[in-house]
Amino acid sequence: MAYRKGHLVFAPLVGMTVSDNTVGRLAEDGELRRTAELAAEKGVLFYVFTPDAIDWEKGRVAGYTYNLRNRRWEEKLFPAPQVLYDMATYPDDPEKRRIAREANRLLRDDWRRQVVNHRRYFGKWQTY
Repeated sequence: MAYRKGHLVFAPLVGMTVSDNTVGRLAEDGELRRTAELAAEKGVLFYVFTPDAIDWEKGRVAGYTYNLRNRRWEEKLFPAPQVLYDMATYPDDPEKRRIAREANRLLRDDWRRQVVNHRRYFGKWQTY
């Protein structure tokens, strides 16, 4: 859901799991900012979140969305995403990697949710 010109708009929710490091440098990440801008152009509410920011009991996520007017990332509470884009990897932290895998498994198990990038066929350098 989003507000546009004083109206409440229900938009598709796309949530991207990211690492703590990514959240820490959102202000400098032009690629994620551009993704958020493109999503907004298409009427999609896009947000990023870490796997440990999910409140399973309440079915909501603490995440970040890009505010086009203020041109900055803002932290907010969101419903669980309708579309999940899995980008959270923790190659150097086995415990965070375990939490991320479990969170993504639980999110994927919901048959109403679409999942993008849920298989790890290639690393980012192989893809590049």
